[in-house]
Amino acid sequence: MANEQNLKRFGTEREPREAGRNGGKASGAARRKKREMRTAAKMLLNMAATGENTTANLAAMGFAEEDMTNQMAMLVRVFQKAMSGDVRAAEFLRDTAGYNPETKLKEQQFKYEKDKAMGMNQEIEDTSEVDSQIYGNQEEKDDTV
Repeated sequence: MANEQNLKRFGTEREPREAGRNGGKASGAARRKKREMRTAAKMLLNMAATGENTTANLAAMGFAEEDMTNQMAMLVRVFQKAMSGDVRAAEFLRDTAGYNPETKLKEQQFKYEKDKAMGMNQEIEDTSEVDSQIYGNQEEKDDTV
């Protein structure tokens, strides 16, 4: 927690502004570096897979030559590890494919809460008494709503 002993004291009115400006420049540089790394990683993943074993393995699994990328080679390797019993590899593959049950549950809960806040998907109370008052007690009543 911040208290008086650990706060930096500036001598002039200009120093905090300069410190903030320098911090903003450093933040921008860090964001640019992360963006460049993300771009480089995407480029590497989308490059054609090399190596005889890698391409032979992908071809044996039935991949077309244009689909033989480093990304596909990595996924195939993770798949092979999962098939040999590596639980972490199986979880990674499941999550990458979008089958994570925890994520799906959280998405459903988020959608429910969002709809609830907007007044949608509210539970409808039993209206059978009101229906009987309006329409009478009909034995063969159409229940389509």
